[in-house]
Amino acid sequence: MQTHENNPTMHWKTPLTIVLVLFLIQGSDAHDLKLGLFECYVKNDQLYLQVKLDREQLLHAVTQSLPADSRQDDFEEAIFGYIHQRLALSFDMRPVHLTFFYIEYDTDFIRLRAKITNHDPDDTIHDIAVHITCLTETVAGQENIIQFHLNEQRRSFRLNKKRPYTQFTYPNS
Repeated sequence: MQTHENNPTMHWKTPLTIVLVLFLIQGSDAHDLKLGLFECYVKNDQLYLQVKLDREQLLHAVTQSLPADSRQDDFEEAIFGYIHQRLALSFDMRPVHLTFFYIEYDTDFIRLRAKITNHDPDDTIHDIAVHITCLTETVAGQENIIQFHLNEQRRSFRLNKKRPYTQFTYPNS
């Protein structure tokens, strides 16, 4: 029986395989996920929606409609408007009103936070409908994940260009 210690071809195959695997991993687009995250939750007796989108892709989508001499405030208002136009959320057949109050940039993402102003967080929510098209028209393969942390339960859905809408009912708790 021949082990790899006395098989001369094994001495170069193993390191070559490792180098190839590392090269493929490094060269892949695994880090370039086309994913938006939307999270609806209750905190301190208030309903919130938090949004996290790719910075470069969102700025590209928004700047197409802005003049070249736009200020920082113009960009922020344009980002809030972009989300408002591409996100529809309703609780128990009533459209949700979002008031954005927070925006944060880093090198990879833009994070936004909004209060849901027309629904009492103490009321049990039974039926939810959501329609999201953020970045799905401009970014091939864009997926948007929406998570709900309501009624002491967690529900998550993946939406995209082919399936931008979902609705569901929380079981009676």
